[in-house]
Amino acid sequence: MKIDYPTQAQLPALRQLWKEAFRDTEEYLNLFFSTAFSPDRCLCAQLDGRPVAALYWMDCRHLGKPVAYLYAVATSNAFRRRGICRELMDYTRTHLQHLGYAGLILVPGNERLRFMYQRMGFQDATTLSEIKEKVGAPALPLQRITPQEYANLRKEKLPRLSVLQEGDCLSLMAGAYTLYSGPGILLATEESSKQLRCVEFLGDTAAIPGVLAALKKESGTFCVPGDQHPFAMWLPLTQLQPPEYFAFAFD
Repeated sequence: MKIDYPTQAQLPALRQLWKEAFRDTEEYLNLFFSTAFSPDRCLCAQLDGRPVAALYWMDCRHLGKPVAYLYAVATSNAFRRRGICRELMDYTRTHLQHLGYAGLILVPGNERLRFMYQRMGFQDATTLSEIKEKVGAPALPLQRITPQEYANLRKEKLPRLSVLQEGDCLSLMAGAYTLYSGPGILLATEESSKQLRCVEFLGDTAAIPGVLAALKKESGTFCVPGDQHPFAMWLPLTQLQPPEYFAFAFD
């Protein structure tokens, strides 16, 4: 087995592997591969030139140091339970440490994966709380903003031990979420149904009913900094204090 960066010819196989593992739509895959994908931030395990497992990362920063957000870690169904994912993860850890990253962060999709990553040395680090709320009056004035505007305002509201997700994260955010600012608040939302899903809300949570009124939603779930649920896991590659807040998981 060979572990390496993918070639251009292997991209269709990577897309198929992603669809098999995560069942995402062609629309989302087109968004990802056109905005956030780079072959030098992807490693794949290859057998006879065919990718059978892969992972990707985005560049982030924590306490001024570069960290890698690993996501979309997947092994083809036909090649699972052979230790391929473990070998790929071990190689990635050594490789990214050599490149100068100070730590790795990821978000497991379920408790089974959380346990698997614990065995690889990752530890629970960041947490989130969820607020479920119904619409209330009056509507709060909201303004749609660009990803760069969101990133600039976000720095003022984040808890101190937060991971900064910028760069290609911003490009993917532009296609995945609608971004708003309002009086003392900042939020990133998905608005495809009567219920609102807010993947990040920063600011005074008392404003949430007015946000729902402004967006003409009956109810919603809002993710906020808090300690209700474990979220991201952390593996230090240097002596660096673990983060306490991480928001955007693109798996």
